[in-house]
Amino acid sequence: MLKRFVIFTHRWLGVPLCLVFLLWFPSGIVMMYWGFPSVTAGDRLKRSPVLDPTTIVVPPEDAYAKLELEEPPRQTTVNSFNGRPVYRFRLAHGEAVVYADTGEERIDVSSEVMGRVAAAWSGQPLSEATVESLDEVDQWTLQGVFRDLSPLSKFSWPDGQQVYVSAETGEIAQYTTKTSRFWAYLGAIPHWMYFTPLRKHGPQWNAVVTWSSGIGTIAVCLGIVAGIWMYSPARIYRYEGVPSSIPYRGYKRWHMIFGLIFGIGAATWTFSGMLSMDPFPLSRNEPPGGGPDAGALLQRAVRAPLDVAAFASFPP
Repeated sequence: MLKRFVIFTHRWLGVPLCLVFLLWFPSGIVMMYWGFPSVTAGDRLKRSPVLDPTTIVVPPEDAYAKLELEEPPRQTTVNSFNGRPVYRFRLAHGEAVVYADTGEERIDVSSEVMGRVAAAWSGQPLSEATVESLDEVDQWTLQGVFRDLSPLSKFSWPDGQQVYVSAETGEIAQYTTKTSRFWAYLGAIPHWMYFTPLRKHGPQWNAVVTWSSGIGTIAVCLGIVAGIWMYSPARIYRYEGVPSSIPYRGYKRWHMIFGLIFGIGAATWTFSGMLSMDPFPLSRNEPPGGGPDAGALLQRAVRAPLDVAAFASFPP
């Protein structure tokens, strides 16, 4: 009875999930070579305009003092914006920008300035660009970080380049090309289920990915158990009238063979995909009770300064 239940459940879980696995496996191979389009720190550095140090007049501490903020900045960088040197102070919530030549705070970013920033990044004339103001996320700005940078202006050129500029920071938020979008449609988008109608609703997307990968893990494990049950290494254990150790023919036979060979790898791979969504409260810094768990306490202890004197009481 139990064997029938395992085989039946494996079969009918596999019918709908086979389409999901068909998306996950080949798209994962594509992601080994092409990821989701993003702007890295290296990209920003390579495309940043040359900064003339002689134009920096105001020291960073004086520039930050003009903001009249009590909290210290989490990060301070200096670069060039619209032909002028600026300090960018990363805060707990957002960013403050102060011009390093005059000490005045940059309040807003005009559409003309955003156009010049996008054109300089793409190397294309601004007159050839199509400009869109994005009030909602699109396929390439689905992650939560882009919500902090909104509103965004999207500049598209005939050669396929698309540059997203944040009106909040004046920096490039996203950059895509025809090639990067093509490989994302074959790789990251199906693999992560980054379909815009689903992904823009974070909790629903999280639930779909977590449950599909979790149920997929169960389906694979049931298949391994069923395969071991059905496999008969010796003649005395085989089903009556079955001449082989595997009591199937045709595609069912190959399904069982490949399942026994690659099943454990498929199960661990699918389970790791579920773990990447952080589904268990014990793996988070804040458990259901609200206090720090053991993992968080361990992280704090590791990051704390090392007290060398404490080792004096230990023998060598």
